This record gives sequence, structure tokens and C-alpha cells, in this order.
Amino acid sequence: MLYNKDRNVQRISNIQNHSPKGEVIDVALGKKTEKASLKMLVLDLDGTILNDHKKIIPENLKAIQELKKKNPHIALCIATGRTFQTSIRFAQEIGADFLITDDGGAIYAKTYDHKYKLEKAFYMAEQECSVIYAQIIKYSRENPNLVWHFSTDNISHNSIIGYGEDFLKRAYQIFCPHEKITNDNVLQIKNFTELKKLDLNTHITKIHVYFGNKNIGRKQHQEFNKYLDKNKGKISYLSPYPTMKSIAPLDVDKGNAVIYVKEKLKKKGIYIKRSEIAIVGN
Repeated sequence: MLYNKDRNVQRISNIQNHSPKGEVIDVALGKKTEKASLKMLVLDLDGTILNDHKKIIPENLKAIQELKKKNPHIALCIATGRTFQTSIRFAQEIGADFLITDDGGAIYAKTYDHKYKLEKAFYMAEQECSVIYAQIIKYSRENPNLVWHFSTDNISHNSIIGYGEDFLKRAYQIFCPHEKITNDNVLQIKNFTELKKLDLNTHITKIHVYFGNKNIGRKQHQEFNKYLDKNKGKISYLSPYPTMKSIAPLDVDKGNAVIYVKEKLKKKGIYIKRSEIAIVGN
């Protein structure tokens, strides 16, 4: 995915340079919307405010900070496909009020001490997770290039992967390249029973499977597609890259997560119209 630094800096600057009661630019579409105050700014990470080295571009950070300084009432929200583990530092750096992870699978709110607590999560059904896990293990016995990753809403065990140091390195290479390899919040398991003992099987928000680019991987990916097609009414799934699958609960996405945040703020007496929300994403 190509990253256009100048484009994204300009998008955020467009928001910053408009007064809170002036004309707001829909930065995703580049079209003018009705006159309204900007009350929520939603930012993607990869391909948007981060550079290729996975750091926030200084110009972007400055624009966000100036926007918040001029308009402290604005709710800053990060919405990313990343896990909590790999996105929390960016949320803290920009001072985000909300952090949406796993493409809408989990929503965290900033606390008074600048930490984040879970507000809402959407889980995979335990039966589906168990069956998918069993299938993954079956494939992995025949395919040494297969790498899998489970995301959970649990901050202590936010990422679940296969057992072994080599697996940890391969998981990072596939799912979060350019990131520093760390064991923090990563749980390595040998079987699904370990998840049940820790009660983590009921906390799974997303599953990623990469089959590799060998013939066996392509064949397994096609077989796995057929299984997922039979369960279309139970789960959502897509292929971010060839021979990779991302599986999530049905109808879970960033858009619905933003709506949840909007309704959460409404209960606190903070009313935000859709026209008062700006979304910056690639």
C-alpha cells in the first residue's frame, strides 16, 4: 500500500485551518459538507498519520495538537485494524480520547491517568473459534509457512499466537513488519484448551491466518475459503493479501464502532451529528 505523506498532512491541515463554526471539509472525499462545528476527528494509523517506518509524521502530530488546542472540545479517536498492543503508543502520543482496534472489534476510552480501559468489544463465538483453531492446527502440520494470530480485548493477553520463539518472529514479520519484536501482551499457546483455562476463548475479537505463497498454502487457502463461505451468516471475513484471511464477528467494522462512540458520548450529554465528524483514512 503506497503512502502519500503530503496528501495526508494536507488533509489534516485542512481540518485544522477551519474555524469550529465554519465550513468543514470532508477530508476523506474532498467535498464540502453543510456548515457545522467539528466535534469528532477519527484517524486511521497505517497509510494515514504514520510513515513507512511506523512513526507519526511530525507535521501530522503538530496539526492534531494545534487542532485540539484551538478546539479542546473535539473528541479525538483512532480507528485501526491493529491490536491494542500495537496501537496504544500512538493513541497516547496524540492523546486520543478513544481507541478503536481490530477494525472495530474493540473500543477503549482514555482514563484520567492517560491509560485506556475497555468500553466495548465484539467477540467471535466460542464454537467458531474452536473449529477455526482446529482447522488452523491441521493445516499447520502440513504447511510450515502457515502463521496465525488471534486478537483479544484483554490487555494482558492482547495477542495470541503459536508456541515457540521462531513463531513469534514469523508472526511479527507477517502481521506487523517494521515493529519491534516484544513478548509484551503476547500469549503463546500450544492448544485451544489453554485459552479455555484462562477464559480467553470468549474474548477473541479477530483471527488472522497467513498460508504462505507455496502451492500447499494456496491450496489450503482455497479450502479454507469454502469453509468460510458456508458460514457467511455467522462471521465476516476478507483477504487483505493473497493467501491471508482476516476473520471477525458479523457486521463488525470501524464505522459501527464510531457510531457506538457517538452514542456513548450522547449518554454523557455530548451530542454529535454525523456532519460534525471528520474521518481521515487511506
